[in-house]
Amino acid sequence: MSSFQRFISNISWNVFGKVCVQVLLFGISVLLARYLGKERLGVYATLLVIPTFVRLLNQFGLETLINKKIPELNVLDPSGRQARYLIQRLLAIRGASSILFCAFLYACLPYYMDFMGTPHLMEYRLVLIFYFLIISLNSLLSTLFMTRLQYKTVSMAETGCAFLNLAFLGLFIVLDYGIYGILYAYIIATTINILIYMGLAYPGLKGATEAPDFKELPSLAWASYMITLFSFGLITQSDVMLMNYFQVAQEKIGFYHLATGLGGMLAFV
Repeated sequence: MSSFQRFISNISWNVFGKVCVQVLLFGISVLLARYLGKERLGVYATLLVIPTFVRLLNQFGLETLINKKIPELNVLDPSGRQARYLIQRLLAIRGASSILFCAFLYACLPYYMDFMGTPHLMEYRLVLIFYFLIISLNSLLSTLFMTRLQYKTVSMAETGCAFLNLAFLGLFIVLDYGIYGILYAYIIATTINILIYMGLAYPGLKGATEAPDFKELPSLAWASYMITLFSFGLITQSDVMLMNYFQVAQEKIGFYHLATGLGGMLAFV
């Protein structure tokens, strides 16, 4: 297959996957809004921003390193030993940093909840830690497959994950598990997605390795980390935190969460 044919194939699979995921996410949004109602939707948005923001703190520019360095190393070293070494190290770093941030969340969440005036939400501490852990791991693995131009794999995995999320969500709504059910529906579906990614990636991670030149990697990772944190994180993740700090009513936060979610879906067009 020529480079142009691969380009067209990747574009087609990417668009197909995004359309399927957006349709499923729209169904999830409708279910959430109808089931939770105004006030509990605001509580859900208040909880969701915590693991999402901590995930940004946990990125450390690793996704950028995969995007930039893996294709370069595959050209410089066709044997794949240097790329394999870097992927193994980045996965180990993400796993270790995620565990450390889990401990950080467990220890600091009571102080955050008190500061925001929402100490009654401490009952969700454990599920928020699980949520943070799986989105941190899934982010790096999906980036790896996108960098390898395996758009078909990513599209099918993301579509399957969104479908499983919708299915588990419907089940937990029927069982009336509340916000716990919504969070665990996503956790279970994404955990299955991570296992699929790991199963597909594992054969390529076996074999001999060779350390590449790390000279530019720290500065590249640090620059990417700071840009992501300040240009994206502080703008899009601090809004709900500020609304809670200034005691905005939960139902208004719920409306805000719904509006921004639908706006994000429209941006795909």
